Amino acid sequence: MEALAQIDSLCPDIVIMDINIPIMNGLKLIQLSRIKHPEIAFVIVSGYDDFSYCREALRLQITDYILKPVNYEEFGFCIDNLKISLFEQRVAAEEPAAQEERTINGLTRYLQEHLAEDISLSVLAEQFHLNPQYISQLFKSEIGVGFLTYLTNIRMEKAKKLLLSTSLHRRGGGAVRLWGLPGLYQGF
Repeated sequence: MEALAQIDSLCPDIVIMDINIPIMNGLKLIQLSRIKHPEIAFVIVSGYDDFSYCREALRLQITDYILKPVNYEEFGFCIDNLKISLFEQRVAAEEPAAQEERTINGLTRYLQEHLAEDISLSVLAEQFHLNPQYISQLFKSEIGVGFLTYLTNIRMEKAKKLLLSTSLHRRGGGAVRLWGLPGLYQGF
């Protein structure tokens, strides 16, 4: 019950929990939390690889289910993706006038529009007349991830969308040039 009280008082963006917690099952806690806080992203870190737990977690719309022992690279990737997703949700919820005022919004919009190009901090610095170190710090402070992590994430998301919207993923043959990764091909 203490965990539920903490969620109610803190209203976090992300909650990371185990299924096996004192007093109440972690899945039950997520179910009760969803009533008041449907927007919270839940990540389960658990030693249970039983499908019934996974099915229940999916029904509760958790963001990720990570098995113990935790692969810290996988965990970091999960958290970085959540940070980017939360940033994009906040930007989408902002008034258009407020978006224009924020430098980070201009930077991310530029990246979205130039994904297939060779983009670096230097290119952004030149385009926006800012210091590359300042841009790097801006990504870390505003989004919570570094510039390269953000850029890689949006390129991979774009590549996934392109693969799903073409017939290549159904044919079983051919190669696709991935966005912004010159010379890198993925065979199917």
